[in-house]
Amino acid sequence: MIFSTRVPEINRSLRLVILHPLPLYAEAIHAVIHRSSPWQIIATTTDTDAAVAAARDADAILFDTRWDTAAEIATLARRLREDCPGRSLVLLTRHEGVPLLRAAAGAGINAVVHLCESVPTISSALAAVACGNEFRSPVIAGRLARAEERRRQVARPVRDTSSGTFSRYGIAMGS
Repeated sequence: MIFSTRVPEINRSLRLVILHPLPLYAEAIHAVIHRSSPWQIIATTTDTDAAVAAARDADAILFDTRWDTAAEIATLARRLREDCPGRSLVLLTRHEGVPLLRAAAGAGINAVVHLCESVPTISSALAAVACGNEFRSPVIAGRLARAEERRRQVARPVRDTSSGTFSRYGIAMGS
């Protein structure tokens, strides 16, 4: 997997469908992307069926979910994968929980961008998927890196020099 944080150069416009369950957010995302990037927005919708129909002419689907649970994201991503084969999926999320991010990766989502990040970051994600790369925004990549480092620290045994034994948590046995 290639994870990019740079904007690759592309020589065509990405055709994009925006799917967000809240109309106000859907229109706001549409306005920001339309105003600040070269991407061609084919449809902006709050309805998954309408997004699937519009995605026949799209290269990518930028989506968010109402509750952002790992199960909800995985279910929607799998549906989009099945009904729109060959389309890149870009998740725009307000959460950064590790289980949710792992579910997104397991569901085949090509790019994950945190909602708090700037428009150029969203544009970078879209450019990366247009070139066939995967993308994790700086907030998301940092969260995953910190979680992985904590996982390694907990899993690493610590040698207890007083008793010569190893303890998973660095606590001497028999103390």
